[in-house]
Amino acid sequence: MNCIKEFFAQTFADLTTAELLDIRGLGDNPLTAGQLSGLYSIVNYRYENMLPTTTHTDKNFSELCKAIESPGHEVMAYAIVGRLWEMGVEHSKRVFSVTYEAQGFKSGLAVARGAL
Repeated sequence: MNCIKEFFAQTFADLTTAELLDIRGLGDNPLTAGQLSGLYSIVNYRYENMLPTTTHTDKNFSELCKAIESPGHEVMAYAIVGRLWEMGVEHSKRVFSVTYEAQGFKSGLAVARGAL
């Protein structure tokens, strides 16, 4: 049992302290309550410590919330997407316009805190 706790503790540490965390596939499948809780802990830690985090999706804010929520945990899904959205919209508008619009892409949700 200690090996499992150590594994999860190390994985959490790796995800929260990585130089850049690139979240792929968010919104491809609904998440369980436990997955939502773990993801919120990681995203919130990175938000509070101003660590660069990116995620890419073709979904808008509401669609992404609906795509990851699990029954009874809608608020947690909105909290996660809200944190990601805050990091991206408030801190990297120029990255959106230079990186995505200049290349002719629709940006969707892209988060790159501290990229400027």
